[in-house]
Amino acid sequence: MRRRAFLSSSVGLLAGCASGAALHTGPSNLAAREKAALAEGRPRNGQRGFRRLWKSPSIRAWGLLKWDRDHSSAVPSAPPGLLQAIRDDLGRLNQRVATGESLSLVVTVYGYDRGGWLSPPSAAYELVARNPAGQVVWCAEDEVSAAPELAKTLADTPELILAREVGRKVRLEFGL
Repeated sequence: MRRRAFLSSSVGLLAGCASGAALHTGPSNLAAREKAALAEGRPRNGQRGFRRLWKSPSIRAWGLLKWDRDHSSAVPSAPPGLLQAIRDDLGRLNQRVATGESLSLVVTVYGYDRGGWLSPPSAAYELVARNPAGQVVWCAEDEVSAAPELAKTLADTPELILAREVGRKVRLEFGL
């Protein structure tokens, strides 16, 4: 009986792991149990928002979204201006009229591909928003691409396009 229970739980665990895309293994600002909560959500590949998103069941509207520069980071292969471009785009969210507690946002760019002749640059990233008590209010994992058709002007750099896509997805997911 004990062996049957072990085998069925092992099969269930393997089936659960095989059913969706695995969570990234790069640098993260999430503790192990927080990362597990993000991994519990099914991958959302068919939607236009984040690949994975976890929201606290008690999430409320927030006021300011403050950049946490001490914990935000990017892999060495990422362009030096990428984090600043993401910060600038997400900073525009603070121009809206909103009430509620301020959240601290950590951005971790854990993967970057410079692209090539046939593929545009892309960045894989994680966003973690925490309340003043340090608890995760929402977190997301995703990848964006600097497809040339997303440029608004000829002077748009890949970093600017990537940052705009990150901001667009935050606005889309939270109805901002």
